[in-house]
Amino acid sequence: MNDPLSEEELAALFVCQRARDRERMPDFRAMRARALEAGAAVPPSSAVMWRWASSAAAALLLGFAVAGTIHHREMASAAARREAAMRELVRIDAALQKNLAARSDLTAWQSPTDFLLQPVHSETP
Repeated sequence: MNDPLSEEELAALFVCQRARDRERMPDFRAMRARALEAGAAVPPSSAVMWRWASSAAAALLLGFAVAGTIHHREMASAAARREAAMRELVRIDAALQKNLAARSDLTAWQSPTDFLLQPVHSETP
């Protein structure tokens, strides 16, 4: 099987690994230049997300404003129609009351000489 490595061998392997990592490590300036070029070409995803979110929020607010305006107009026109209907009902009621008063005046009227007229009964004994 595998025999465990001694401390000195393990330390030597770490030293070799660090040396290889340093050889393959890119230069900081070159890495920064590449990052800036890539950043200029493509906006960060968070900025894109904020643009979409703010556009969506603005569209929602505009939609709510339009819906509220339409609803307000409909409610105002419904209130105007309701008010007109109520005025018409009051006018009709007043006309009916006047008509009923005129009828009751006609049926309740009695001639001033009504007491002189005796009812005629045709009773045969």
